[in-house]
Amino acid sequence: MKSIMTRIGGASWRASSSHTGQIQTALVGRSERLRSSEDIAADLRRKLADIPGITIRTRAGQGLFILRIGSSGGDEVEVEIRGHDLETADALSQEVLKVVEETGGISDAKVSRESGRPEEVVIIDREKAADMKLTVSDIANALQTIISGTQAGYFRELGDEFVILVKISEAEKMNLRDILDLTLTNSDGELVVLRNVVEINPRSGPVQIDRKDQERVVTISGNISGRDMGSVLGEIGEKLRSMPTPKGFSIRLGGDYEEQQKAFSELLLSCILALVLVYMVMACQYES
Repeated sequence: MKSIMTRIGGASWRASSSHTGQIQTALVGRSERLRSSEDIAADLRRKLADIPGITIRTRAGQGLFILRIGSSGGDEVEVEIRGHDLETADALSQEVLKVVEETGGISDAKVSRESGRPEEVVIIDREKAADMKLTVSDIANALQTIISGTQAGYFRELGDEFVILVKISEAEKMNLRDILDLTLTNSDGELVVLRNVVEINPRSGPVQIDRKDQERVVTISGNISGRDMGSVLGEIGEKLRSMPTPKGFSIRLGGDYEEQQKAFSELLLSCILALVLVYMVMACQYES
């Protein structure tokens, strides 16, 4: 081993979560060691697999580094699921993840979308609100004032400008039950308890929603060990073609495969343009 570099928070050219880190090692020349980088990565994967509380992924350095700089994950195998509905995408991603994990030669398979965090969705009952002479905007504005505050104006002094924010004192210490016990004043000046006009729907919300080409996308990625990329992608592609896809969703291969296809297309176009240019030069030279 020649050197070690540690990075917290992901790579410098793309955003990443603060709870992630990366350790990158530079090995001595191949002639100075007995094992290949793939063998060393596989050995590290076995030794680090049983550390509790963390998920560790190891991979050997590969080519196409420049092509990976702008990509989302940098893994050799990436399967993209595109579609709008979050629950359907999560269910489909687990099926695709199982297909990728069962493919020989795949290691460190993962889903890009992290598990959702719990949240409480406030649903306004429009009929009850109308019966109690409250509008949806009245309730929404009251909730905004309670939770995050409402901008009431500006205070200017000696050329400085300050925002005046109106909110409930110590609102951050209130729990959901305390908030629902608060009252609103309707158009007749009567007090209405907030819980009488809203419903609470607990659910898990996504930590992050990724988009590509203006579509929501979930990526299942992994690394290749012990097999060539062509055979692995061919096997995965064959399995995915037999998988039923919900309406409004699509499944496609990405990662290095996508970059290679783009590179080959550009190379083919360059060759065609070169042939046309040579033909034009020869036609001008020989006037025929």
